[in-house]
Amino acid sequence: MAAIGGRGATLQADKKEKTRHNHFIKTAQPYKPKLESSIEQNKKRSKEEIVDIDDPETRRFPYPFNELLVWAVLMKRQKMSLFFWQHGEENMAKALVACKLSRSMGYEAKKSDVVDDTSEELKEHSK
Repeated sequence: MAAIGGRGATLQADKKEKTRHNHFIKTAQPYKPKLESSIEQNKKRSKEEIVDIDDPETRRFPYPFNELLVWAVLMKRQKMSLFFWQHGEENMAKALVACKLSRSMGYEAKKSDVVDDTSEELKEHSK
């Protein structure tokens, strides 16, 4: 009998959750962006006109996919690395850099005293 009572409680909880979900769906409103006033639009335009895209201070990452690829490789995020490798320019150069980084990280991990499978994982990613 205890199993039946437990199942009844589960069904009641499921029904309560379904009711909450249906209420949320009925009352949820789509996102509406705020309308900017004309003063805010003028300020935004004046800021845009001042920015010089050739200025090295304002353009720090001319090729963001390259920097993000290196970051993703260093963080051992292979799927993200593949994504950044596919985007941007110089795919062959980026592939060589990522491969060399992974192999070097694998070598350093193997050389260290830490016992884990990091070096093998990095060696696999470098292929």
